Amino acid sequence: MDDYCGTWRIVKCLALHQSSESTGIEGTEFTLDESGDVSWKVSKDTEPMPFFSCETYQLYSSDPHYLRFFGTFVGHVIEFEVQRSADDTIQLTYDGWCILQCERVVSSNSKQFQSTPYSFLCALEDGCFSDLVITANNGKQFKVHKTILKLGNPEVDWATDPFSDQPEEVVHCVLYYLYSECLPHPLEDETARNCLTATSELPGFERFRDLCQLYLKNNALLEQILNLVQDIHSIGDLVIDYFSGDVLSCSSTSSDSDDEINFANNPSKLRYIIIQALRESAVAGGKILVLCDLFSKRKNELCRAERHDLIEYLKNRLPDFMKQLYRLLEVIKISFGNLTPAQRMDIAAYFVSDLEHALDVVFEFITEIKTALEQIINASSSRKDKNSATFGEKFKGSVGQALGKSLKNALHMKELMKLRSFHERVLGSFMNLMHKKEVFSDMSVVNKNRSVAKNLEQFINEIPMFMLRTKELTDALDVKLTFKDWKYWFKLVTSKMAWFISRLACHRETLGTIINQIDNLVSREQFTRCLIQLNLVEPPVTAASSPSSSVKSPMRSSNCSMCSEVKSFHESPVALDSRLAKNAVVFLKNGLDADMSFEIVSTSQESNGKTSGALPSPKGAHAAIPVENGESQHVTIKAHCIVITSRCDWFRKALLSGMIESIHKKIVIHDTTSQLFLIFLEYLYGGQVDTGQLSTEQLADLMQLSDRYEVDCLKQICEDSLKGLIDEDSALFLLGIADQFNARALRSSALEFIALNKDIVKSEVFYDLPEDLQSEVEEMITWVELRNSQRSEELSGPQFLNHDSPSSMSSSLLDIEELFSAVNLSGKDTLEDRASDSSSLEDLPLTQDSAQLEACVAQLRDIVGDAVPREELVRVSLAADYDANRALNFFFSHNT
Repeated sequence: MDDYCGTWRIVKCLALHQSSESTGIEGTEFTLDESGDVSWKVSKDTEPMPFFSCETYQLYSSDPHYLRFFGTFVGHVIEFEVQRSADDTIQLTYDGWCILQCERVVSSNSKQFQSTPYSFLCALEDGCFSDLVITANNGKQFKVHKTILKLGNPEVDWATDPFSDQPEEVVHCVLYYLYSECLPHPLEDETARNCLTATSELPGFERFRDLCQLYLKNNALLEQILNLVQDIHSIGDLVIDYFSGDVLSCSSTSSDSDDEINFANNPSKLRYIIIQALRESAVAGGKILVLCDLFSKRKNELCRAERHDLIEYLKNRLPDFMKQLYRLLEVIKISFGNLTPAQRMDIAAYFVSDLEHALDVVFEFITEIKTALEQIINASSSRKDKNSATFGEKFKGSVGQALGKSLKNALHMKELMKLRSFHERVLGSFMNLMHKKEVFSDMSVVNKNRSVAKNLEQFINEIPMFMLRTKELTDALDVKLTFKDWKYWFKLVTSKMAWFISRLACHRETLGTIINQIDNLVSREQFTRCLIQLNLVEPPVTAASSPSSSVKSPMRSSNCSMCSEVKSFHESPVALDSRLAKNAVVFLKNGLDADMSFEIVSTSQESNGKTSGALPSPKGAHAAIPVENGESQHVTIKAHCIVITSRCDWFRKALLSGMIESIHKKIVIHDTTSQLFLIFLEYLYGGQVDTGQLSTEQLADLMQLSDRYEVDCLKQICEDSLKGLIDEDSALFLLGIADQFNARALRSSALEFIALNKDIVKSEVFYDLPEDLQSEVEEMITWVELRNSQRSEELSGPQFLNHDSPSSMSSSLLDIEELFSAVNLSGKDTLEDRASDSSSLEDLPLTQDSAQLEACVAQLRDIVGDAVPREELVRVSLAADYDANRALNFFFSHNT
């Protein structure tokens, strides 16, 4: 259910009733996503719990709800009963173990906006502001930037062109990584190996080499799994060819052409086909076990994107397997459908002795399995008693350790119960088989032939039904089997199969005789290799150095710790995890290799008024000493063209416009302070901003900056933070700036708060708002009062009077806002505005452009005074696309 998706934190663990100590797992967070994955955020000092390794969940909406986690821990499904008292709290109860009290972790939307990938790939692609050229061995030139290269790897002397003798693909891959901290897609394995060779002696490329090595190892793992799938498909085709006669026809002579069409008339040929088909099916089964074991044990070595693509690929291959099964049934139906009763009796008579031998072999297998299971159960029971004693001793030490051991002990008991249940089923099969064997042995030869012929006839008659069910299932796969369901069941099945294989491997000595007998019966080298890979059979001494003996652990390396950090090989990390972002902030603060500057012009009144909060003062090499000029203060901040233009389109246009900003590499900033603009720059460089340290006024000014320079992500962060600061004192102020900067979410929240606290409009600040906005607030208050009065008449009982809440009004208020905007209840263009200088607006086709022009001219007039002709202000406003700050830059640059 979607309402359970999100991040939850364990706030209390009620376990071990005789102890009130902390269990050590409090504070652990887990995230349930829509795709059925669960991820855990566990601190290093937390006692490891079995369910921390679970990575998939399933929620059952029964009464009560059940939340099932499962992973690789002995193949168990760890099931919690869910009790939900509120939207933000749940209680998970594991019967006989503990109760986990969890609360929802409310993540701010600003975190989402700070989680976008951080890279400079746009600069690499267009080559603007390039100050260095790197040439590959084929003459291909890459226009690059020294600043970005130093951010990616400051330990290399890039002036020496260290990759001049390398292939184009290698140079592109290395540069791609330096600009984005990820690998290009697609990337050939040979190119990755060449990259390892090319950077082997260069300092600062350790992480790049680790990433390439991990990429190659993951590709090898994926290729191994894909080869297993292809082999299984090939075996299916081979079995179909056996029954269709295609395999035998290759070695048959022309005299056997009649038998090739219906080879079932020849019992000896049919016996050979069935034996070969069973052996090939056993090989396919062994490869399926290898695939399950390989994926279950080593899926954590793959990044999330690779696991998703692999599971999706396997889902897409399901219809192909079902089509193979349908073809096999179809071939068998054609081969056996025209058999006469006499032919069926001949086949039955030929197979009686084989069936008697098969019954003896199966009876012997079941007997040995029953004996082995009894030994395993006895050994597991003694281990359970030992674990219980150890658990009692450890309880006096650490509560967390005791908690983990108690859960492991409970899971071990479940495993023991499963073994006993399996033993009971084996015992039942043993008794049933023994009875059938005795009955069949007591039959006369004629009755044996009739019994086999009757079963063969029944099987032939049921083939059309099997074909119909197979076709229906194939058609329903894409419709009814969603990717989420498939992923859940695939991971569940592979986990349980891996558990089963691990149990067999643990008791290999006990089951050794049975496994060797099965291996001898199959008599296929591929099957033996599968058993060796599953650690069920010891490899021969001569094969110790063969690929099969080392296939289990080619990817077990020290890079596994890095794998958990890599979410995708082809996606840049977010700013929080990006070394490029961290190094860029250092370059900004130290002024290293700066090639441009910002001049912040602020009046003394602005400086005093906007630095009253906790803003840091600009220090270090990036800020020049403030210079006072009359009533204004000028502060210069050094910056880097390539970083600024890569992170902000507005600055990119300014520095590529051919105007004075691009010539002098200097941009003059008005209407802000150096401290606030420094925070704005640090966001551009580092991709992060700590809004918790800023006041409401500072956040509003920062949102104004981000709106002016079209940095939408920062604007959204500020808007989201301001939504949480709305109160009676700031609601009207925030409504005004939200309306001014088109911050719809903030505007809606402020309107919502004012509508529920209508006394706010009695403030003098309300009358400072534009008239149309005042009218909208009054309309909203009236609408809310009308709705409340209507509901109070319709609903009886005082419990309904306070039904409205901010959360319940959000959607309604948004709809009302949309309605006001659509019908334009209070237009901003007055008659006086339309009458003044109408000739200057004749060439503007849109009323919106006219309003923007007039607003820009009004802002310029407030700054430059009345001495400047209106025509000049209109000219610079049009040149600056109605942006007041840029218009000011144009005005001062042409009038100084």
